[in-house]
Amino acid sequence: MLKKEIPILLNYEQVKAISETPLQEMLLPMIRVSTPLLLKLDLSILSTTDVLGFITSDNPCVWFDSEAYKRPPFYRGPALMYETIEITLPVSPRQSICLNRKGIKDYLAIPGLIVDEINRRTRFLAERFFVARKNQKKEIWFDPGVEPEDSWEKMQNKKISGSEETEKSRP
Repeated sequence: MLKKEIPILLNYEQVKAISETPLQEMLLPMIRVSTPLLLKLDLSILSTTDVLGFITSDNPCVWFDSEAYKRPPFYRGPALMYETIEITLPVSPRQSICLNRKGIKDYLAIPGLIVDEINRRTRFLAERFFVARKNQKKEIWFDPGVEPEDSWEKMQNKKISGSEETEKSRP
């Protein structure tokens, strides 16, 4: 049997360079891979007349997947492979970019409840600070929400409880 050699893709010096300057080494490859995928998403500009408008933060580009809570924890990270991915980026207090696969395109005026939800996500993903156009805040921005009844964890608990009940009912 012939021994198949596995090619070494990166040598030690290349790995060391990546670990010492990850952004400089990985930015261009990440852009090359991500750009064609991002261009496939629908683009809309969300606008609001809300007094506070959209907030921003030290981490303003929010990747959100409305169906992630139904998946096992390992698969919850928002990713371009999921149909329910939504990426928002506030560009001013009155406008936010929204990339999605829901067919939401063009300019769209949105109600205050949706603005609050986008702001809540932006605030929760902030690492250290967020910025609002006025020295005001809304309590909804700090609300972590309630675990839905169809979350993966609750569904797993129901399966476990159901199998325990079945075991108890056996003669």
